[in-house]
This record gives sequence, structure tokens and C-alpha cells, in this order.
Amino acid sequence: MPSTPTKKRPAVQTGKGSLFLLVWMVALAWLLECVDLVWPGGTWDRQLAIFPRTWPALMNIFTSPFAHGNFTHLVSNTVPWVILGVLTYLGERGKFLSTTLWLIFISGFGTWAIGRGALHLGASGLVYGYFGYVIGRAWFARRVAWILLAVVAVVLFGSMVSGVIPTRGAVSWEGHLAGLIGGFYLASRRKEAS
Repeated sequence: MPSTPTKKRPAVQTGKGSLFLLVWMVALAWLLECVDLVWPGGTWDRQLAIFPRTWPALMNIFTSPFAHGNFTHLVSNTVPWVILGVLTYLGERGKFLSTTLWLIFISGFGTWAIGRGALHLGASGLVYGYFGYVIGRAWFARRVAWILLAVVAVVLFGSMVSGVIPTRGAVSWEGHLAGLIGGFYLASRRKEAS
């Protein structure tokens, strides 16, 4: 009796598994901040942060989004991180993992390259990357779904664009700028696949 062909399951889950990545990343940031609170000396921030143009800190491009100065910093990043992450996920689905990794790399490397001589940490570079990416995909893809996602992003978080203006404060406007430009750039590179 002939056997019927079976469908192969994809090696990587692209739906809920990708969304789980977002939940996992945010949970990791909260876990690290809790550990930082109870750990004597609380040095995680310094060990995971980007210090621009120093070779050892180059690897921290991938760890800095998970380190935050305090719970206020983490709370202020969590809400846009989750919402803009979900908007990016809704538009990308199967490309969400690669999009997130590229945004972490581009925003982190940009911060490492142009940042002031200070510690740069937190998820805001990735948050601005998601924002720039959603806006960029709407601009380049010109699809109704992306345009609707971009409208939601602008209505909820349009005011955060002022965060790319250079300041002398503790805010890493360099990370914000690198994330925003990086997200828009990545969106422009994906226009062919839209």
C-alpha cells in the first residue's frame, strides 16, 4: 500500500514562538534588575552596558538592552518595548526574530560608534528601532496593514521622536538616534520582500 506524503514541520516556529521571544526578553530585563537590586554592589549595569569605542564593550551591544539603571528606567522602557514589539510582530511574524536581532545589533553598534564617553544601557535603542522599523515598513511597503500599524505607533509614541535631540543629561539620545535610523534603514532593505 503506497504511503501518503507527510508534511514536514518547520524547524523554527514563526508564530507564537516569535512572540514568546518578546516576552522572554522583557522578563530577562526584569529579572536582571531584580538581581541587581539584591546583589551586593549591583554591578550588572556596568558589566552589560556599552561604553563607546572600547573593544571590550563591543560585545555588550547584545547585552545592553537588558540592563537598566533602575526600576524607573526599566518601567519607562517596558510599555513601549512591549507595544512596539507587538506591532512589529504583527507585521512581520516569521521575520520577527531576525528583525529584533538586527535592530539590537544596529542600534547597539550605532551607540558604540557615536555615543558619548559614558555607560549606555537599556532597551530604548531597540524600542526606537521598532518604532523606526514600523514607520519605515509603512513608507516603503505601502501596504494597508503596515500603514495601520504605523498610525498606531505614531498615535501612541510619536512624541518620543524628541528623544533623538542631543542633550547633556543621562538620556542616551545617541542610542535613540541609532535605533530610529537603524529601524528605518532595515525597513528600507526589506522593501523588496514586502
